[in-house]
Amino acid sequence: SEIMKKYEERQLFQSLDLDGDGRISREELLLALKAIAPPGKQQLSLERYERVLQYDVDKMMKAADPDDTGYITIDDIHRIMDSHQDVKDKLGMMAWMRSAGVFVS
Repeated sequence: SEIMKKYEERQLFQSLDLDGDGRISREELLLALKAIAPPGKQQLSLERYERVLQYDVDKMMKAADPDDTGYITIDDIHRIMDSHQDVKDKLGMMAWMRSAGVFVS
């Protein structure tokens, strides 16, 4: 149902809004990505690893923050969940990992 979808999206948003300020920053996305794929688990140099993470964050911010405010709002989450499957999947994975205690705020 639409109500359940909005609830799940709000849960996703709240799990990624690490400081609880009502918006997801670039830094919060970067922390979540680092938790999903820590540098020691990658077959990349640290420099290349950082570039890959920045690329992913840039891609997510571009899709989720079309106004270029530097933050993702709950309205942005609602919009992106209907239109960007790749970003939706990555955000969902980050939220799941936080709820599983893989990283904390």
